[in-house]
Formats: sequence, structure tokens, C-alpha cells
Amino acid sequence: MAKRTKKATTKTRRQKSAANTNAPLGPGPGKRALRGKLGRISRNHKRRSVWFQARAAWPLREARVGKLVSERARVEKEFAPAPGTTQWESVGPTNVGGRITCLVCDPANPDSIWAGAAGGGVWQSTDAGRTWKGLWHSQAVLNVGALAIHPTNSKIIYCGTGEANLSADSYAGVGLYRTTNGGKSWRLFASGAKTAIPSRIGVIAIDPHDPSHIRIGGIGFGKVSPQESGLGGMYTSRDAGKTWTREAFISAQNYWCHSIVFDRVQPQRIFATVTAQGVSSGVWRSLDGGATWTHLTNGLPAPAKFNRATLAMAPSDPNVIYLQVAASDENVLGIFRTSDGGNTWQNIGGSHFTGEGQMTYGNSIVVHPTDPNHVICGGVDLHRTTNGGNT
Repeated sequence: MAKRTKKATTKTRRQKSAANTNAPLGPGPGKRALRGKLGRISRNHKRRSVWFQARAAWPLREARVGKLVSERARVEKEFAPAPGTTQWESVGPTNVGGRITCLVCDPANPDSIWAGAAGGGVWQSTDAGRTWKGLWHSQAVLNVGALAIHPTNSKIIYCGTGEANLSADSYAGVGLYRTTNGGKSWRLFASGAKTAIPSRIGVIAIDPHDPSHIRIGGIGFGKVSPQESGLGGMYTSRDAGKTWTREAFISAQNYWCHSIVFDRVQPQRIFATVTAQGVSSGVWRSLDGGATWTHLTNGLPAPAKFNRATLAMAPSDPNVIYLQVAASDENVLGIFRTSDGGNTWQNIGGSHFTGEGQMTYGNSIVVHPTDPNHVICGGVDLHRTTNGGNT
């Protein structure tokens, strides 16, 4: 009896460990991981998903960043084409796109756009999106989760690798890349193996009043190695990305940060959304450049109901901010608006989004540059309001 109790206790601990950390997965990425009780191939999609992910990371849930970088370098050298070898070129199709995770536009030239793809690197268009060229060729990973342009020099672009989702076809990255020539060349200047930043970066925000102040948000399973924390959350650099500090005002444990917005007009004011599976989830605001934070709750759902949430500040009026919140069932929990800088919020759109799913995955919102009432919300579909959410 004691042995059965001990065995059950051990199993429970292992299950909890596997669910909350980067602990070993158990059976390796072979047929055993797919077998059901009767020896047949399992029909459980979660079991197949674990096997699919394990091919790149087993016995951990997430591959080590250092290993990804070194293996890519090895393959580049081992399979380098011989001089004079015919080069490959794309023959199409050109009218089908992959999963786009981020878009940024040159503030000085709206026809110049950069796009990040979940599995296809960074692309650029110089004709407002009619044609595109790839800018990502020899980097360690193809997975891009976030882009950000320097506020005063559009040649400087930051790229966060890894997709900030944990589905089977969402892959981890290796850290932050930067280009100083508009994307012609990129350098891995903040490696997750050396700085312990997340391997799945979903947002990069640069302080318009102090470009050396950069914040990123990401997600993760947990500990990967002594050098790699594997923890999600908000990370801050005060020296243009050379060093990073994890913000523990939410929790020293694992939490996820999906959205960060700097106020373009009022220095020191920052907004962020986090998912912490409890009372700390929701919207947070700092009025002193990130030294202290306040949890904003007036007019918003209970923190326990919050899932992934995205913020958008109106460029023409920084006191007008929109918030799109996902529910635990991946539907829309609500679209909220504040006109007083976050002190109070009103639900303006939940009833208009019945049946809209996958909001923990595709969750985006943007405000028109000159009209604070013109907003586009994205999930599986796009929704637009031109009257501040009345319709």
C-alpha cells in the first residue's frame, strides 16, 4: 500500500513538473511516445504534439539556444555550396503568404514595410506591400515573433526571434537580432544563451524619449540550463540591448508578457499586459519609467479571467488606449477603451465578436495615426470601427 502511494505521489510531482517547467518529457521522440495503451498509434493530438516538439528538444521541452546557434553554424559550414555552384531562386507561388507575426512601417516612408514570419524570417516591401524580398538567409532560426524600429533612425531595426505561442507548430528562437542598414545584414547581439532573455519574444518596445531604454515581452516553459532561464515575462535594457534585467514586479516565477506600450508624449509612462494565471494578470502602468507599477482594474474583467491581451495607444491622443482581451476558452472576453490614460475603462466591443476564436494565438489591435476612433482588431478575422467602438 505504501509503495502504491509513493508511486502515485512521484507521478503527480512529475506531471506538475512537466506542465510548469522545462523538465524532461519522458519517452523520447521515437515510436514509444506515440503508442496508446493497446500499442496502436495514439489518436490523442496532445500526445502527437509532444512527440513533434520533442524531435528538436528532447529530453527537454525547449531546445537550448546555444545548441541551436552552434548546430546552424555547423550545417552552414558542412553544406556550404561549392564555388560556381548554381544558386537556387524562388519560382513561386508569390500570392500565398505564411503566418505573419509582426509588421513595422518606416515613420519617414510609409511605403517601406518590414514583416516578420512565424517560420520564414524577415521580409521587406518598398512599394507599400505590392512586392516583397526576403532579408533572412543565414540566421540561426527562421522563427520571428517581433520587430521594432528605432524612433529616430529607421535603418536600425530590432528583431525578436521565436513565436510567442506554445502550440506544436510554434518554434523557439535564439534571442534578439539587430540590423543597422535596414535589414541587409543582421547580427545576433543579445543571445538567449548569454542574457537569459526569453526564447519566444512577442513584443519589442523602444522608449521614444530614450532609445537606449528597450523592453521586450515573451513566454517560456521555464528553466532550460544554468545559463538560460527559460522564463517568460518582461525584460528591460537601459543600454540599447547590451544587458538585460527581468522585471519581477509581477512574480519571480514564470509569467508571460504580451504587450508593452511607451507613451509618445508623456515621458516615463508605460503600459503592459501580463498573464500570470492569477490575481496579477491584466494591465499594468508605470508613471516613473518602470521603477514602480500599478495594476489597473477599474472597469476591466477580474484578473483571473484575463488571458492574452493586447494594447494599442492612439498616436493622436495618448490618453486614448484600446485593449483586446482573450478569454480562457480563446474567444474574445472584451474590447475595452480608456480616454483618461488607463484610470477607467469601458467595454465597447465584446458583443460584436461572437464566435471569434483563437484569441490566445492571433490577437492584434491598431489605431489610426490621426483618428483615435478608427480602430482595427484582429483575430481569425479583422474587425473595424470608425466611431470608437459604437459599431
